[in-house]
Amino acid sequence: MDFVRKMGGKTEVTDKEVIVYPSSLSGCELDMQNCPDLGPILMVLASFAQGETKMINAARLRYKESDRIEAMETELRKVGVPIHSSEGEVWIQGPTAWKGGVTLDGHKDHRIVMALAIGATMADAPVTIEGAEAIAKSYPGFFRDLRSLGIEVKEK
Repeated sequence: MDFVRKMGGKTEVTDKEVIVYPSSLSGCELDMQNCPDLGPILMVLASFAQGETKMINAARLRYKESDRIEAMETELRKVGVPIHSSEGEVWIQGPTAWKGGVTLDGHKDHRIVMALAIGATMADAPVTIEGAEAIAKSYPGFFRDLRSLGIEVKEK
């Protein structure tokens, strides 16, 4: 939640729940040194923030289940997100209205699939994510839970 707050998100954390309030997000610098697993979802969040977000110390993202920087850079470009990277840094310019009607690749990586699915909820048309079965590794009920929130999800 610290990264969300740093971007201007209003949240409240209690012992039993997290409350997220409507907020305007702003780009900022995010240090990924100790939390490489958050990289994909933070890239999605940055795509909706006003201005540039720079992720530093992100090289570890290249050595997870996939090269998460390359994977997210490839897939986010398909929906229109201005993004570029170096070995250990990522720059994302927002906000971006996600273009739907595209097919994205989950890169056999559960965190990539879940991040792309969250972003796709804001696209202007349906988005297909190939390799979505990768979520079984960490969160098999992910799509069921999205449906419980009123999000339309079709599984093939």
